[in-house]
Amino acid sequence: MELPMHKGEGEGREAQAASPTPSRKIRQVRMNPRVARGLPCLDGTQIPVTVFLELFKKGYSIDRIVTECYPELSREDVLFAIDFVIDWVRRAPGYLSDLVDRS
Repeated sequence: MELPMHKGEGEGREAQAASPTPSRKIRQVRMNPRVARGLPCLDGTQIPVTVFLELFKKGYSIDRIVTECYPELSREDVLFAIDFVIDWVRRAPGYLSDLVDRS
C-alpha cells in the first residue's frame, strides 16, 4: 500500500532537480503489511520512518545517523523521512481525538 504524497513533495523534487549539485532520487515512503508490521518505511528498506525521530531523541544528528547507523541512506533520505513524519502528525488530529481538550 502506498501512502499519498505529502506536502510539497512534487515541489521538492523540482527544486532538487534544479540544484547545481547532481544527486540521486530521494527514496519514497511506502507501507507494506509484510514489512515492519506495516509501518511507513523508506522504500527499498525495512526502516520505519519513526526510527529517525527516536535517534534524534537520543541526540543523534542527521550526519551521525547517515554515517554511523544507515550509510546506505543519504541526508536527503533522512530529511525526507522526518518531514514525512511531521506531516503525518499534522494530519492526525482526526485520529487523536482522545487528546483533544474539551474543557
